[in-house]
Amino acid sequence: MITGRPRERVATVALVLLGLTLYARGLSLGFVGDDFILLDAARRFPLGELLSGRHGIVGFYRPVSRELYFWWWGRVLGLGPFGFHAVNALTFAAIVVMIERLARGWAGPRAGRLAAVDYLLFPPGSALLAWVSCAQDLIALFWALAAMLLYQRGRRWPAAFAVALAALSKETAVVMPLVLAAMDVFLNPGEAARARWHRLVAVWSPGQFQGAWRLPFDLARVYLPPDTLAGIGEALGSYPAMIVLAAVCAALAVPRPRAAAAGGDGAARAAGRAARAAPAAGDGTGPATPAGSDRSLLGFGLALALLALLPVGFVVERWRAYYFALAGVGMSLAAGVALARLAVPLAEGLLAVAAIVNVGAGTIYRPVESASGPARHPYANYAFFRETGALSGQLQRALAPWCDSLRAVPRTFAAGLPPDPVFASALGPGLRVTCRDTTNRVRFLADFRPADAGTTFGVLRFDRESGRFVHERADARVRARIGEGFLIHAQYPTAAACFAAAVGGGPAPRELSYPLVVALAAAQRGREAEAAWRRAQTQGAVLDGATLAARMLGRVTPSTRSGPAGVAAGATPVPAPARSGHGPPAPGHRLPAGAAPADSALAALTPLAAAALRAPWEAAPHRAFGRALLALGRAREATFELAVAGGISRQMTDLAWLGQGYEAMGALDEALAAYRQALTTGLPREVYLPTRAHLFALLKRGGVTLDRPRGGP
Repeated sequence: MITGRPRERVATVALVLLGLTLYARGLSLGFVGDDFILLDAARRFPLGELLSGRHGIVGFYRPVSRELYFWWWGRVLGLGPFGFHAVNALTFAAIVVMIERLARGWAGPRAGRLAAVDYLLFPPGSALLAWVSCAQDLIALFWALAAMLLYQRGRRWPAAFAVALAALSKETAVVMPLVLAAMDVFLNPGEAARARWHRLVAVWSPGQFQGAWRLPFDLARVYLPPDTLAGIGEALGSYPAMIVLAAVCAALAVPRPRAAAAGGDGAARAAGRAARAAPAAGDGTGPATPAGSDRSLLGFGLALALLALLPVGFVVERWRAYYFALAGVGMSLAAGVALARLAVPLAEGLLAVAAIVNVGAGTIYRPVESASGPARHPYANYAFFRETGALSGQLQRALAPWCDSLRAVPRTFAAGLPPDPVFASALGPGLRVTCRDTTNRVRFLADFRPADAGTTFGVLRFDRESGRFVHERADARVRARIGEGFLIHAQYPTAAACFAAAVGGGPAPRELSYPLVVALAAAQRGREAEAAWRRAQTQGAVLDGATLAARMLGRVTPSTRSGPAGVAAGATPVPAPARSGHGPPAPGHRLPAGAAPADSALAALTPLAAAALRAPWEAAPHRAFGRALLALGRAREATFELAVAGGISRQMTDLAWLGQGYEAMGALDEALAAYRQALTTGLPREVYLPTRAHLFALLKRGGVTLDRPRGGP
């Protein structure tokens, strides 16, 4: 059996190995979300302007842990993701050491070591060391613990300075004056209030605070997050050596009492009581003497945990698990005392279980499906940042080859991507960081306005299957393709502007005359549509019914495939404004194979296409044409015609049919919105009942299928 100092060295080595086992995997993750925003701001603005707090993320003033942090490590030293993670890891290691020192000076070395081990196993550590921007929490913790250590040693003014730095690192540290007040009570019980007040400067206003009763339960929940058991099972199947090593290291990190120092902790506590009983040197307001009592450390730990919960209640968005980092320090201090009182085998077993829970809590991430916005991600962990970081890294690598092309145009619009936070971050600050550019060049196609149609711009398309981007400078073909997408998504003025820009003010080409006229008609510009159509007919620049029907069925000759895009061209995939829908067409829209032979389908569609061409500014022919295409399974072409009919008539009946087109395309969010809006007014019975049935069928799908960010106009 190893005893004495060799056994202490084994425990220390085990503690270090435990930290590496649990958190070293986070060193390989890239930048995510706020990282790009803050690093981008640090590179774009001088330090003085940066410290004003007007750049980066507005609404929080954290100059120590945001502006100074990213300015120094990112702009001055030029560190990459690994360097930032290494800085955060060293900060976390310093935090663990300071916890050990704080508890050691209070209740002896055994309680100190166990408090450090317990905080190392704090489940939110998975997120703290996986996300670079969690430096805010780590730096705030660093200065908060520095303040506690300094105050414990009687260095009041340096402690006050550390409190200020902690509060300027994250607003959860505003409770530090109260924490020091509680610390003083436990360090100097029974002292006169006046003497205590001379040591303390506690300025804090709680304001309006709601929901305080549930915060302790929320804190308890972070120690066993959802899916922890599933995560343990996943870890045992995927990397069993890691979970076993973590458990073994946690057990070995427990110090054993030395035989020669039996009762050492009790002696330390007795010495502390004697020191407290002795008169203080100086004027009675000198350095605070450590209480030497594990009971007082237990009380202070619980008080720190409760006080640290208060700022979390002020968070506007729903809290995240890592908001409880400071409260976790208090719980670890209390746990260090509790574990020190247990038999060594029992303490080893409990910490081994805690290590397994820590690994499991960071292995699987599932959002809260019933919630939306920030409330979907309350238990962000290593798996969350691994997946998000992988996506961000993939996007940055795919964007890097197009930096020069993006600089060549004043603005670029991203197509095929929903404007959710991950993509917004990648195409905004992430792109500027990747291309070392300070100009905001990329916007989502959902932000495209009619005035943009005639300007110089580019389109950045994302292919989900290959994970690659393609950047194109806008020409007539690109403008027409964008116009088609806007028309399908019922953005009629923007669609009309795009087709008009594609034509360029001259006679409309044969391939663009039909989509230009129907877009004008859908935008309620019927007279212009009729005049444009008459001119096109005079010039012979119109399609006949058979050709249009063939195009809608996907029959495109080589000569037309290379022409300007638009529905008339038919075969080239069109990057619509980012759509949120995915999935197969709804049952009942596509005929079984062989049910409609190609020749008979063309024969059936030709007269309907001819009717639409005779008066393209009227709704009825487009409605009939669209319904026939929908029955033949031509979902996109059908939706184009149904959208035109809806734009011209502005009737709820056409909106109900447009919803079926969206559903057939797989644009389920758009379909739901169309069904709901149509059902708010009086629909004919023959339309109302199917629309209601479609709505209920979509709602029953639920879950992930419908839980997507809206992406299209």
